[in-house]
Formats: sequence, C-alpha cells, structure tokens
Amino acid sequence: MTGIATFTRRLSAVAVCGAAVAVAGPAPAGAGVYWGALAVDGAGHWGDTTMSSSPQKASASALRGCGRAACRVVVVFEGCGAVAQGPKGIKGAVHDRLAFAKDDALARAGGGKIIVADCNGY
Repeated sequence: MTGIATFTRRLSAVAVCGAAVAVAGPAPAGAGVYWGALAVDGAGHWGDTTMSSSPQKASASALRGCGRAACRVVVVFEGCGAVAQGPKGIKGAVHDRLAFAKDDALARAGGGKIIVADCNGY
C-alpha cells in the first residue's frame, strides 16, 4: 500500500506543477529573445554574432564579421547554431544545445569539419 501512496503523491505533485505552468502563460513578446547568426564564404572566412535583438541585425552583424563579398548567412538561430563543410557542401543546423547543432551540421554536410558554432547567452 505504501508504494501506491507514494505514486499518488508524486502524480499529484506533477499535476500541480503542470497547472502552475499553464496558468503562468507565455512570456511577453520580445522578452528575453535573442538572435544569433553565422556567415561563411567557403574559403575559411566566417562571421559570428550572438545576442542580437532581431534576425536581421544578427545577419547583418555576421556578414560584417565575415568581411568578404562571397560571405553568406548560413544559419540564424535563437538557441545555438553550427556550420560545417564537407562532401555535401556547406551546411548549417540549429538546436537548443551546441553539441546537437554541431552533430546535425556535420551530418548534413556528409562529414567534414565544423567551421563555426555558437550559442546565445551560454
């Protein structure tokens, strides 16, 4: 009987926590949302920016950081982004964890190497 009582208490705690989250609702628009971008030119030059207030500002900053006419923005992200170069070309990926963004970018590029990767705020 003790196991059932413990399970019931845990289930009740989970239900209470779920209700609190539902009542809290979403954050106000624009609160704490930051953007990052990664730009590359394919010849080893890259630009990286994080903590920008908009996707457009992040892209412009990454292009300035890359500094070459051939540079192009590969990924714009809220969490983390990565760009890899491999047999399938230059490919980017985004994820909330840096390791996963890197793994995904490498998979999309067919292997190769990470050119640049970064995260917003951590």
